[in-house]
Amino acid sequence: MFWYIFIFLVIASTLFLSYQYKFDRKTSVTVRSLLFILLVLFIGLRHEVGGDWFGYLDWFRRVSSGGLTLSFEDIFLKDFGYNLFNWLSSKIGWGIYGVNLLCASIFLIGLFAFLDYLGNDRGFYLGLLVSYPYLIMVVANGYTRQSVALGLIMLSYSLFLKERYMSSFLCQMLAFFFHKTSAIGFIIFLFHRKTLKWILPLILAILAIAFSFFGQLFVRYYALYVENPMYSEGGTIRAVMNLVPALIFIVLFRYFERRYPDSKFWLIISVIVLILSIPSILKFTFADRLLLYFSMIQPLVFVRLEYVLKEIEVKAMLFISIIFVYCLAMTVWLLFAKHAPYWIPYKNLILKLLE
Repeated sequence: MFWYIFIFLVIASTLFLSYQYKFDRKTSVTVRSLLFILLVLFIGLRHEVGGDWFGYLDWFRRVSSGGLTLSFEDIFLKDFGYNLFNWLSSKIGWGIYGVNLLCASIFLIGLFAFLDYLGNDRGFYLGLLVSYPYLIMVVANGYTRQSVALGLIMLSYSLFLKERYMSSFLCQMLAFFFHKTSAIGFIIFLFHRKTLKWILPLILAILAIAFSFFGQLFVRYYALYVENPMYSEGGTIRAVMNLVPALIFIVLFRYFERRYPDSKFWLIISVIVLILSIPSILKFTFADRLLLYFSMIQPLVFVRLEYVLKEIEVKAMLFISIIFVYCLAMTVWLLFAKHAPYWIPYKNLILKLLE
């Protein structure tokens, strides 16, 4: 548990320093770069950490021995992006660690880009702290393919809100090649008048092709998540962690709207979170998997809520409460979560080499 708590304290310390001292641009770039490197090594060089570690290790061995195939089925029906990373890492001799380093880098690029979009240094580090207990510690260290897809979707959202629609769409497409559930991210293009006129026909065309060629994939996901539904033990807690900030945003929408011009976009995301939270609270895995792609509602709301509130005492109480709640969430998960033993003890290739 030491290393998980250590990383949390490093981020918390940086957050306190950003409140105490206003970082200039050079200092800010240096601090963020050091945090990025630390987290890439923390995620990418982990050893036997995560519930799917040995499954992914077998995956790497299969790709390493069988090579990379470029058939229609392998590219579009399977997670071709992840297979490509395995093939590249096997060719340069970096093993599963090379795969994890590549995946960690993309996830963190997306996360850092999204947090940078939220505002100044204080907001960035507060958002990073909020993201750590689940998105970084659990998802990035365990659900490797989904973490890449999530990183690309966060990057897509930040580009979308900067009106770089084609770049945003391409990020969504890339996410699809790492985990098919990431297709839920395309929904953002349906609620924007500037993209609806060209994205709707494109999505309909993609769906037509999908139903024609990807029938096998749909049947598999239907059987897996609907006909014989899987259940996620931690789904209820994860749903609540997303539902609370979504409800805060919906209730205080008019206050957010006064300060942030993109608030209508996040109102739509909050409603989607609200809808998905109901089956997720009931532990349905399909909803839990889809809700993951909207987990950025947590850092967004808690970072911006500070600027919406006016009283300094209320802001201070909010700040302390956020740190306490997410520290508590991390501690409870590490001590009591059913799958926590797959993350504990934390082992890293660097630590292993130093033994």
